[in-house]
Amino acid sequence: MHKGMAMTHGKTQDSSGVRASYTLLLIFLFLAGGILTTGYLYFQAHEKQYLRKAGQELTIIKDMKVSELTQWRKERMDDAAILFRNSSFSKLVIRYFNNPEDHDARKQLLEWMSKFQGRNEFNNIRLLDIHGFTRLSVPGNLTPATPGELKDISEVIRSGQPSITDFYRSGNDQGIYLAVQIPILNEELGHALGILSLRLDPKEYLYPSIQHWPTPSSTGETLLIRREGDEVVYLNELRHRRDTAFSLRLLLSRKDLPAAMAVLGTTGIVEGIDYRGVSVMASIGVIPDSPWFLVSKIDNDEIYAPIRERLWIVVIFVVLLLLGSGLGVGLVWRQQRLRFYKERYKITEALRVSEANYRVLFREMLSGFARNEIICDSHGRPINSRYLEINPAFERITGLKAEEVVGRTILEVFPSLEPSWIEIFGRVALTGESIHFEKIASALGIWFDVMAFCPAPNQYACTFTDITERKRAEKELEQKNRELEQMVYVSSHDLRAPLVNISGYSGRLARLYEKIETLLGAMQIPEELRKDLSSCSAEMAESLDYVQSSVIKMEKLLKGLLDFSRSGKVEIKTERLDMNDLIARVFETYSSVMNESGIIKEVSDLPECTGDKLQISQAFSNLIGNAIKFLDPARKGIIKVSGRREGRESVYCIEDNGIGIAPEHQKKIFDVFYQLATSAGGEGLGLSIIHRIMERHGGKVWLESEAGKGSKFFVQLPGTMK
Repeated sequence: MHKGMAMTHGKTQDSSGVRASYTLLLIFLFLAGGILTTGYLYFQAHEKQYLRKAGQELTIIKDMKVSELTQWRKERMDDAAILFRNSSFSKLVIRYFNNPEDHDARKQLLEWMSKFQGRNEFNNIRLLDIHGFTRLSVPGNLTPATPGELKDISEVIRSGQPSITDFYRSGNDQGIYLAVQIPILNEELGHALGILSLRLDPKEYLYPSIQHWPTPSSTGETLLIRREGDEVVYLNELRHRRDTAFSLRLLLSRKDLPAAMAVLGTTGIVEGIDYRGVSVMASIGVIPDSPWFLVSKIDNDEIYAPIRERLWIVVIFVVLLLLGSGLGVGLVWRQQRLRFYKERYKITEALRVSEANYRVLFREMLSGFARNEIICDSHGRPINSRYLEINPAFERITGLKAEEVVGRTILEVFPSLEPSWIEIFGRVALTGESIHFEKIASALGIWFDVMAFCPAPNQYACTFTDITERKRAEKELEQKNRELEQMVYVSSHDLRAPLVNISGYSGRLARLYEKIETLLGAMQIPEELRKDLSSCSAEMAESLDYVQSSVIKMEKLLKGLLDFSRSGKVEIKTERLDMNDLIARVFETYSSVMNESGIIKEVSDLPECTGDKLQISQAFSNLIGNAIKFLDPARKGIIKVSGRREGRESVYCIEDNGIGIAPEHQKKIFDVFYQLATSAGGEGLGLSIIHRIMERHGGKVWLESEAGKGSKFFVQLPGTMK
């Protein structure tokens, strides 16, 4: 029996060992499959990435060559522009054509033409008449122009515009050339007198520029081609064949030829067989405003050589990984499981701590919190919501217990709640849009500051605080401000009546004083008495001047007080403001004084904002007016206006290079009636009014300044929604 039990136990152990072996084998096979798959996918990804990079490099080289050729053509046309519509040169041509014996005209023309000889690849300059006969040549070789040079002459004469001819082979020396042809116009008669042909030798610059390959490569080259009938013509010298420029022609029927693809309209990266019968990768482009196409190519053998090297590296690496996985699969598996359990424990512990912290915060936070699910009608419109969760602060603020709220709808808890609350919360739950607002709940008689957000689909959560006392204080403060403004307005208005009387009677006294002075001048009185009267007269005149100047100053102060009181009463009509237009109109009102003083304005592109157009215009007009008023006469005035967005706000800066404001004045500059010692007139209320306008718009104004260097006034206003 014991033997049987031992056998049974042994079989059990063998069975367990077999199962363990199969498990390890399955793990190894899984790892091997993963290694092989990863190696294959890695190589495929590397190959695609490498080929994409090779294509990008080809495209960059092609684009660079296209840009160089385009720039080269532009520079040649710029050369042509020197003599095109040049009245001095045209008059010399007219003189010479009318009188070939005019040696002075001939000499000056040759001097003009000689300036271009050897410049920018021009090796021959010809002056041709409209029939194509050579009238002058530099160097002095009056051989007839070849058909290639004359090919486009009629079109240039007809259009009256300079042009660059295509490549042509000269019948004189069999060289390959291009030419810049410039029509010589008779501006009085309105037609061309002839052509100035500037011949270009592409071997000087164009061919070397095309042939130069900017990166190390044994096969890379650039082809400049064009179409002639059913053939593609190679225009430049090739890297792998000699004497091919304008001689090598291949049929367009070769569909795998990159050059044929180019002239047939293909662009971008292609693969094909080049003129040598070699497989290549090429990037194709078009030279703008020309019949030319450009192909940048590299042999596929050169492109794929690094890929083949990488393939061997990948194969060796995969084999090593397979061997390593076969030896260490057990240890790796054990370590992975151990790490898995450790990570799981850490995550569980972190979740537990996070949940505990959340619950502490949920219980102890001072703001009320509620999470609800929205309830919609059959049309998807929010009509109610159900409480899912509330915190103790909710109970404390509303006086309701959780068991009375959770699970019930908001209209069951607050039957007389305004529909606008459900509309706001419904928008948050259905759109995911967060919102912050202040609103009164009439059902509770409480003002709330609310922040609502969407924690899950069709749900909203909100935090809120009771701000009833703050609202009550704000209302009382607003009432006090209105009373104060009314008092200032009434006092200012009532003071104007006695001020008018003072002004009138002081004027009357001045007229009586002048009359007395006249009568005294006509009377014969003792000299001693005349001296006493003159002394009294001077004091009276000085007193009257003081009274009248004080009246004027008092009128300005009363007007300023009235303006200041009105700035708090005017209703704000908020609208979207185009600040570029608003600032332009403000500068128009100061255009006369700015032009007279030579003041420079610099205005950047300004962001939009929202506000009352009239009041915002007044604020910026005061700031720009102050900048003009306090410019430094010792240097040219500059006023800069710039703006930027900061979150939901728009911030503007009015900067000047004026006299600046000393630090001791900067904190008081916005106080009522505060004026600098250097103030150029005014009542000292402009900046106070600006400060009040900004407060009423929910914005602000502040200052940065340095005495002697200028000031920067910053204005912040609510921006527009994007």
